[in-house]
Amino acid sequence: MSLNFDEDEDWRLVMISVTSDFNELNGKKLIGLNQDELMAQLDKMKLEDTNIEDFESEEGAENTMIEIESISFNF
Repeated sequence: MSLNFDEDEDWRLVMISVTSDFNELNGKKLIGLNQDELMAQLDKMKLEDTNIEDFESEEGAENTMIEIESISFNF
């Protein structure tokens, strides 16, 4: 787990990041799923307001970010 505090936000907590499959959302383990499996689980949870964005990292790797705006989650 990583906690990020932002100086511009008066050192308030602005982001929590987790990578362990121990963590769950609505009782479901989502970390480690492929994109299709993740989208199916999000649909089952009625989290349909997703935005999918493909981007390239600084190292040149292709990445996909799935954002759920209503709950401020990014995968």
